[in-house]
Amino acid sequence: MNFLPDLTTLSPLHVFLLTVLLTNYVEHPSYQWPLDYLTSESYCKSSNCEPNACSATVSDTLPKFDYIIVGSGPAGSTIAYRLTKHFPDRNVLLIEAGAEPSVESIAPKMWAFNLNTSVTHNYFAEISTDYGNAFRNGTDCMCGNQIGGSTGVNAMMYVCGTDKNYNNWAALTYDRSWSYENILPLIKKNQNNQDPKLTSGQCADYHGTDGPLVVTSSDFDVNEDSLWPILKAAVEEKGSRQLDDINCGPPYTGLVNVQSTVNAGERESAARAFLVPIRNNSNFYFMKESFVNKVYFKKENRNLLVKGVSVLTKQPSCKKIILQAKREVILSAGAYGSPQILLRSGIGRERDLRTCNIYQYKDLPVGRYLSDHFLSVHYYLMPGNLTSTIQGAQAYFGNEGGAFIFNHTGYFTTAGFNHNWFINTKDRNSDYPDMQIVFGVLDQNLLDIDVFFKEKLGFKDEFADQLIAANLNYSLIQIANVLLQPKSRGNVKLRDCNNPFAPPIINANYLDDKRDYDTVLRSINIINDFMNSNAVKSAGIRQVDLKIPECDIYKRNSENYNRCYIKYFSQNLWHPTGTCRMGYSSDENVVDSKLRVFGVRKTSRTPMLRVADASVMPLITSGNTQCPVYAIGEKAAATIIDDNY
Repeated sequence: MNFLPDLTTLSPLHVFLLTVLLTNYVEHPSYQWPLDYLTSESYCKSSNCEPNACSATVSDTLPKFDYIIVGSGPAGSTIAYRLTKHFPDRNVLLIEAGAEPSVESIAPKMWAFNLNTSVTHNYFAEISTDYGNAFRNGTDCMCGNQIGGSTGVNAMMYVCGTDKNYNNWAALTYDRSWSYENILPLIKKNQNNQDPKLTSGQCADYHGTDGPLVVTSSDFDVNEDSLWPILKAAVEEKGSRQLDDINCGPPYTGLVNVQSTVNAGERESAARAFLVPIRNNSNFYFMKESFVNKVYFKKENRNLLVKGVSVLTKQPSCKKIILQAKREVILSAGAYGSPQILLRSGIGRERDLRTCNIYQYKDLPVGRYLSDHFLSVHYYLMPGNLTSTIQGAQAYFGNEGGAFIFNHTGYFTTAGFNHNWFINTKDRNSDYPDMQIVFGVLDQNLLDIDVFFKEKLGFKDEFADQLIAANLNYSLIQIANVLLQPKSRGNVKLRDCNNPFAPPIINANYLDDKRDYDTVLRSINIINDFMNSNAVKSAGIRQVDLKIPECDIYKRNSENYNRCYIKYFSQNLWHPTGTCRMGYSSDENVVDSKLRVFGVRKTSRTPMLRVADASVMPLITSGNTQCPVYAIGEKAAATIIDDNY
């Protein structure tokens, strides 16, 4: 765990919470991450720790691993866990580009303190005049750069998508093993759901209780959040339904308090759930702060074979090593990381490789078909309560910090964005949503609110200052209006041919398809109507009067105003998918339904190459993507075990 934050830059509350967290968790067994193989005695003995030990094209002194997995996010950690357990006589190596998670990652409410730090890849989409103009750097595309990947920095929401999502995957791949009927058992296998109301009631068949990943419901969100009863009353007034469980459908439309990957009040990351339990297994090896540059190929009798994996490390005695696998190399570096590795390796479209003078081994659409959950964000004022004064805020947050540390209860046990309204903007009676409305409350006089808006979300000062000023006298309701099934597609390309650490070119292309624009506009109208309900108005809630010069020439909430508003207050939900997508042929896909890269052969001397992460999704799921990516990890592990190369 990263125990050395720069305390001089932090607020008194932040310093207090960090101090208590460090005192209580520095030796906690749940946060004892896997030992780094590069600093182990066995590695130093094999390489002699000489500066040139890894300069050779292939280092014969290093052992061959049976399996090499790149990336320790939800898919990579799941695969490592399953293979390590199933094959005790085979060596499994997991390589992670990042270091230990930050101490802030323990407390769910402090999730935002991880954003735009060393534990995230701080990527941005190419600037567009059509969206993201309220933000200094345009559209943020950050993702996790730590043990556990993005599960260490996300908002922990556990939404598995609809049955149609997986049935569509099965149809597009011509493979029924990807159908909901066949994926649901893998979701259950992965999950340790600890809400007895869901595991013993009518939704019991949709949840597992024996898996490594703890999933819980937040009592605080339901019992102590003042917004929840208002939302329930407004939904009833508007004739919508309330759901007990979004993962037990259809129907998948309605107001619901979604579950979270939270364990005893603390974040349940992929690292905590899957890597800590196997850290002492003799056949499990782990490398942190080790960046996989490329996969080396060779052609033999017209067959494309994997030769090795090039790794750049931070170890002072070894800057570059080349590792070899006997059976499989699995890329689980995410929808930005996996395509970059393949492109640097010579897998991709010729025109994308030509600019970097990279030899093309296989013509596949690597980096194409990027799909993410685009959103517009809206703000409302709500009368404050316990935190209506600075002194009250300090006392409240201080007391809640103590409740979290000593009782694992209260305000800090939830990210605060679990109130979700799933709607269909065309058919209010449909069981399947096209938008996800995410409600969150930023309490009045929220400490570090300036850090949240300016440093973490990256708002320009002229917009952040308006929201900060509003928070002095009111709590802020933040509403993310999320497009669930976007039709627009972007792409990911290499930015710097000579620097593998350079951020990629991300052409997001949000709203390129007019159907996406129309869906978002319809949803904004529904939100405006919902927030104008008697239940909401009687609570004293009203829209923040944001000043946007370009938009203020239009009537507030008119179609022209909303179109202009989208140009400014819009982002994505950090759910990139599709860049190494799965399909039945290599014409427009990168991997087959077994997640094998098209064109790469497995021989008795060379390993198979697979991709297993969000990048393989043919279509994005209707909700937060961590649950589906865990399922992809389980599917990949089961396939690898079944193939038994």
